[in-house]
Amino acid sequence: MSSTSRAARTALVAGTVVALAAGLAACGQSLEEKGGANGKDGKGEIVIGSAGFTESKVLAEIYSRILADAGYRTRVQTLANRELYEPALEKGQIDVVPEYASTLAEFLNAKVNGSKAEPVASSDIDKTVTALGKLAGPRDSKCCRRVRRRIRTPSRSAGNSPPSTA
Repeated sequence: MSSTSRAARTALVAGTVVALAAGLAACGQSLEEKGGANGKDGKGEIVIGSAGFTESKVLAEIYSRILADAGYRTRVQTLANRELYEPALEKGQIDVVPEYASTLAEFLNAKVNGSKAEPVASSDIDKTVTALGKLAGPRDSKCCRRVRRRIRTPSRSAGNSPPSTA
């Protein structure tokens, strides 16, 4: 595989994971509902969760800096593992968590279909992401308004690009 196609595939996978994480992050109150919005643009604090290992912490810091550069107040909160941060996402205690597509797909698969469910993750990233989207669907559909309210972007007419989150 050429380095160009590998880089493009890596970027696509990373973007997909970010979009799915943002969709899962949508499960809770908006900044307006929390009373966290400030200023005329409605931007407030975004809490980025991380698992208790180095790679997750580094990715959470990267998310934090990108969002801070876009004008948001950010805070990184480390939770030991997925079993703790997934409910925190749904309750709106944290807003987004960097996550692996396959691992999250299997976590949600077990949660939705039971611990003996047939695996949905595979070496085919497209199939895995499709399965993940279906498993996250109920969470995403009831909560995606929160992400749209939270991630407000500067005017595109001014030449600004929004952060890639959804």
